[in-house]
Amino acid sequence: MKARGGEDKKAVVGQLSCLLQCVCSQSGTSNIIKDTPEEVNKEEEQGDVNRKKITLMGSLTHNLETLQKEKECLLIAIKLNNALGEEVKTLISELCKPSEFDKYKLFIGDLDKVVNLLLFWWRHLAHMQNFLIGLGEDASN
Repeated sequence: MKARGGEDKKAVVGQLSCLLQCVCSQSGTSNIIKDTPEEVNKEEEQGDVNRKKITLMGSLTHNLETLQKEKECLLIAIKLNNALGEEVKTLISELCKPSEFDKYKLFIGDLDKVVNLLLFWWRHLAHMQNFLIGLGEDASN
């Protein structure tokens, strides 16, 4: 899994590098012809836009690397959590009667459903909140 993630990361960085080279090559060719002051201003504006693009690409690359590291950490945490859950399940099955263990499994299943419902409603609420913020002050009138 890590090897694939590394390949994906290299592919994305390669694509970003390619885009960066395209932006740099465009900025180099746009400064060749300078006839009028209007064209000079347009070329300066284009240069500013290209610098902003380069800065944005760097920021996106950094953010992508950060997100990939966070994803790896979350995957490790999920594996550890699952292993701990299996240990608890094994311990309970050893200590409890079969009927009590069945009740435990039903409880865990119901708890999982409740947590998933809460997560669903939380995402839905966040989406609606973002939508309402996007409407602005006109919606409150």
